[in-house]
Amino acid sequence: MIEKTYYKFNKSYFIGSSSLACESAIGILEVTKNYHKRTGKPIKDTIRFRYQGSLSHTSNKKYIDDLLTSGVLIEIEKPSDEFLNEWVYCPESLSRKRFILENAKLTFPTLEDVFKTLRTWIFSTKGSSCINKSEENKFQKNKEKVLEDTTLRGGMKAKPGKSHKNRSLRTTPEHNQEKWSNDDTTLLPNGIKADERASFSEMEKIFDKVISQFISMYDCPSDVIEYFETNCGIEKGEILIDYINKTPISITLFEQNTHHAKVKGLELCHIDPSLKYATRAENLCIGSCDSNRFQGGYALEDKEKRLRVMKIYDLKINKDTDYLNSLSLDELDRIYYEGKFENV
Repeated sequence: MIEKTYYKFNKSYFIGSSSLACESAIGILEVTKNYHKRTGKPIKDTIRFRYQGSLSHTSNKKYIDDLLTSGVLIEIEKPSDEFLNEWVYCPESLSRKRFILENAKLTFPTLEDVFKTLRTWIFSTKGSSCINKSEENKFQKNKEKVLEDTTLRGGMKAKPGKSHKNRSLRTTPEHNQEKWSNDDTTLLPNGIKADERASFSEMEKIFDKVISQFISMYDCPSDVIEYFETNCGIEKGEILIDYINKTPISITLFEQNTHHAKVKGLELCHIDPSLKYATRAENLCIGSCDSNRFQGGYALEDKEKRLRVMKIYDLKINKDTDYLNSLSLDELDRIYYEGKFENV
């Protein structure tokens, strides 16, 4: 029999040396009651703690005891099964897909870095210069020394760190920038960006799309294609074409995706980066870094509209930018081409 107690973190907290649970994350203490098979008498319980934003759990008694006495947990009623299954309990189907991706590194060692990149795209957020445990410990020993020249104490410097966690699982709670900026009790991040979050079911869809596009690269090795088709049931599609440059994407571009490189070969691109929850399978594609930089933070249609308004204004066809910005792209095209030919 498993007894479960549900909690919510009231602040970010390191479980052990490096596992950071963010504020507002749901935590679950699971106590398994064990009994002797022959006598039926109770024997030592098995205890483990899992939390939102992690694929694993800890059974380390010291870590769990420290956590339970830390004051960072608020006991709550059991959340809905839908929430737990989407954001806390990783489904077996996704765990299996993750294992298949990890096993691909061993099966195809020459492509190990490629599979590491794919794993990061599917499961993790972007990097962040947030504070680590060592830096937080130094802060807790002398808060005023760290904060004396910051805006929190009337100075000009920003609070050290970031409000969003570094390379976190996509199910981590959403960060609160304003709360973090005004909090002088900790430097730790309190979540991740909304546009990088995704539930477990969404990550499964992202896995399927990313792997499908990967094996659809024109020079993806046939044995790699067969591996994913056989183990995941994901079929190769039409040759993958870059979403802006419209050129075939080569698997060799992954060679530019080094850890230190500012300009990558390939990136996981958001078709419409302006969406609050942009990390959804239908809004993602593998694209070139060049295309991603060209697009910037705008949806492609929005960028086209801005460029068209600029052209109409510069040609003195119409200078009412408020009016022009309210029009659709088709309406702007009509004004642009009619006005352009009138001026010829």
